[in-house]
Formats: sequence, structure tokens, C-alpha cells
Amino acid sequence: MNRDTLFDWIDRQGLSEEDGALARLLVRRFRRDFGVWPALAPPRFYVEWLLHRMIFDRDPRLPVIVDKVAMRDHARRVLGHDPTVPLLQVHATAGALDWGRLPAACILKASHGSGWNIALRDTAGADRAAVTARMDAWLGRDMWRERMEWAYAGVPPRVIAEPLLRQPGSRRPDDICIYCFGGVPQYIRVNRYPAGAPDASGCLDAALRPLALYAEPATTGFPAGIDPAPLLEMARRLSAGFVYLRVDFLAAAGRAWLCELTVYPGGGRSTNYRDDAAELLVGRLYAAAQRGAPPPFMLDGREHFTGPAVPGGLTLRPAQA
Repeated sequence: MNRDTLFDWIDRQGLSEEDGALARLLVRRFRRDFGVWPALAPPRFYVEWLLHRMIFDRDPRLPVIVDKVAMRDHARRVLGHDPTVPLLQVHATAGALDWGRLPAACILKASHGSGWNIALRDTAGADRAAVTARMDAWLGRDMWRERMEWAYAGVPPRVIAEPLLRQPGSRRPDDICIYCFGGVPQYIRVNRYPAGAPDASGCLDAALRPLALYAEPATTGFPAGIDPAPLLEMARRLSAGFVYLRVDFLAAAGRAWLCELTVYPGGGRSTNYRDDAAELLVGRLYAAAQRGAPPPFMLDGREHFTGPAVPGGLTLRPAQA
């Protein structure tokens, strides 16, 4: 689809003036990122489906599940219990934090964004003025306007405090991210952060078999001491009724906590799959979920992407500067 054809197609989709302008900005950004215009009628690659969601998906549940406060109530309603990291404090401004009631180590987060966090390993020794200024600066920002991620539109900015989870022998807790399509957990991404060593990552199918979906070679498996079955069941229940959802857990000291529900991984701009065949395979899962159809297959580490990447074929790679 060339530029004129793509923009003509967007103009015929009945979008509001604001969403039409957003669509044009997003497809231009896609062109800058990847050197090609996206296919949207229909999308093919996984990253094109993420773009399609950013333009067209106005599910009113999305702003609820990306809100780090409201997501907890949503999880409790769906699951019947609270699997999230304990919530210590919630305030409209960082200046309202009750420092005397914070634990010796904690993490402060902005509830209306992603990556706006400060880990305090020594709360008593923290520069309170600097921390307050930084958090309040984040509270004054708008993820929706800055990054064009509609799900964050209208999410109230708040600072939250959680205990800082400790993973022995690691710089931070392990990440366990479960990718779900049409309510079906299809694969798991694990990131680990060993002390004094490079970060380690791995991709697994739902049976914990290695799955070589990503470009970098796997250097870790599923965290020891964590039972994957309840995490997969929570992911299944939390993602039910959604076309696509990534359910994120933190694991530390033999326990896992629900951390976030992610609707636009990588801000909708991530292409770290091993090759275009992998992007297309994941895109097929998204396409089936979009149609409300059963998954056409289950990703299986015994069958999908067990060897080296295949060169050539379709091309969707970041454009060179």
C-alpha cells in the first residue's frame, strides 16, 4: 500500500477528526521507523496489528487496565483475589507521600505511564526533594499525547508506592510476560537480571519448551521455584474477551506477582522477532483473534522456530538512518 492509497483508505474509515489525525501521524512514524508504509487492510505483521489497534481499538476497558491503580480492582473482580504487588500508598502528588510510613526499600511509580519509576533501595537516605521533583515532573506528562498511545487517554496521574521486590543474586526481579491472543496464552518471554552478569532472556511455549521467536539467542529458561500453571491460568482469565493482551508478572524469592497488563508492547514499535516469518506467524495469531476465530495453531517449541533464522523473504526491518 503506497502513501496516497493508505491515506485515502484511512479517510474512508469514518474516524473522528482527532483519530484521523492520529492515524496519519502513526503511519508516518511507522514509515520512519521501518522504511515501509504499513499494510492495514488487512495487517500482516504483528507490528502492523499493533498499529491497527492504536488507530482503531477504542475499547473502554483499555484505559482501566493500563492504569496501575484501577488495574488492581479489575484483576480482583476477574480473579476473585488480588495477585498484585502490595500497594502501600497512592497520592495525586509526590509531595503528599508519607515518607515515615514507607519501608526501608520501595519503588515509586507514576500510575498513568510506563517506565516512570524510581527504585529506592535506601528510603531513609533518599534525596526526598529530588525524588519528589522527578515524580511530580512525570505526573505532569501525558503518555497519550507524547507517545500517541490512546489507552492512556484520561488515566489520572498518581504516584504509587510498592515494596521493592528482592531477587537473591539478581539486580531486580525476573520478568515473566505471557502473550495472549483471543484469551489463549501462546508464549512466554522471560527476562532475568543476574548480579555481575549480562541480562538474560528466553522465550518459551505454554509447555515451557524453548521457542526461538526472538532475534537474540535464549540464555535462560523459566524461573526456578515458580509454578507456571497458576500464572498461565490468570493470564487466560485476564485476557478473556480481549483480542490481544500481554500479562506481566514479577518474580522474586520463589513467588510471582501480577505487575501490569500491557496493550502496546514496545509502544507498538517493537520488531525484535528473529525474522519476518516469525512476525508473520504472530500476526496470524492476532488476525484470528481479531476475527473472533479459534487460534489456527498453538506455538510449539518442538515445531516452530527451532533452527536458525531464514534469510531473505519479506522485509520489515528498521530503516537505516
